[in-house]
Amino acid sequence: MGNVDGRAIIAAWSENVLKTRFEDLDPATVDNAKSRIIDTIGCAIGGAGLPENAALAQLVQDWGGSEEATILAFGVKAPAHEVAMVNCILCRSFDWGPLAIEVDGRRYGTHTSETTVLTALALAEKQGVGGKELITALVVGDDIAARLFAASDRPGPGVGDDRPQALEPWGTVTTFGRRPSPAGCLAWTAPGFTTPSASP
Repeated sequence: MGNVDGRAIIAAWSENVLKTRFEDLDPATVDNAKSRIIDTIGCAIGGAGLPENAALAQLVQDWGGSEEATILAFGVKAPAHEVAMVNCILCRSFDWGPLAIEVDGRRYGTHTSETTVLTALALAEKQGVGGKELITALVVGDDIAARLFAASDRPGPGVGDDRPQALEPWGTVTTFGRRPSPAGCLAWTAPGFTTPSASP
């Protein structure tokens, strides 16, 4: 690992995120992204029936602030970062979110869409970007999340616990996977994307 050029890896990663365009995506990938968006929204709406989630939506409404995005099923308008938080919680309420990812022919079970999709939707609503930009940001973000998960060499909870792992996959991959969403929705340049403080 001593010969790895971390800056070169980040530069290549950033270039992929910032230069990928909708036209670069094949039809099957676009259709899969659309299905994940619909699936994830449905899961969030399903989670809205819990009284705890209704209380959370009410709390965010009481906080006030800029009406940038919409809490699903409740219609509450609030700052995008708060909306993303609530919608992600709604979607994760019953663990029904899209699960499988595939990297180099190997399938893994992980929940990333509940974070990446709903963060991207909130930012897209705030910025008024179109569907092509949204789908592109999601595809690039979930590609990064999937590859990080595969690199962790941890195929699932309780599996391979006796093996050393490179990183804690679940929280880490969603954090990195949602990162391209603001890049795609806010038309960032490389310095903005690679600066940690630029994260919403």
